Amino acid sequence: MKGLDPDVMRATVRPIYEDETGLRRMWESLERVMERARAIVAAMPFGYAVLFEINRKEVHVKPKKPFDARMEDDTWVRYKDVFQKLICIIRRTDDRDENRPSYEFTDRQGELYDEFVEAA
Repeated sequence: MKGLDPDVMRATVRPIYEDETGLRRMWESLERVMERARAIVAAMPFGYAVLFEINRKEVHVKPKKPFDARMEDDTWVRYKDVFQKLICIIRRTDDRDENRPSYEFTDRQGELYDEFVEAA
C-alpha cells in the first residue's frame, strides 16, 4: 500500500453500503464458504500429515506445527472481518488505474474473479 493515498485506501474498507449489491453478495457467498469450511474442519478427524500440510505457508518450508482450526467466536468474527476487508479492497479498486494496490491476479485467478463478480 506504500505510495497510495491513505484516505482513499481507508475508504475502500468502509462497511458495505446497501447500494453495493454485488459486493454484498460476494461477501455473503464468501462468508457461507468460510462457515461451511469451519464446520467441516471441526467435524472431521484429520491425520497429522494433513494438518501439517494445511498449515504450510511456503512450498519449500516444512511447517513446524499442525493446523489448529479451533478459535474463540470473537476471533472468528475478526478473522472473517479481515476477509471482508480484502474483498472490499479488491472490488472497490478493481477498475482503478490510480490509487490501486499493486497486486496482480494470475490469468486463472482473474478468470475466476470475473466469474465471481458476474455471479454476484
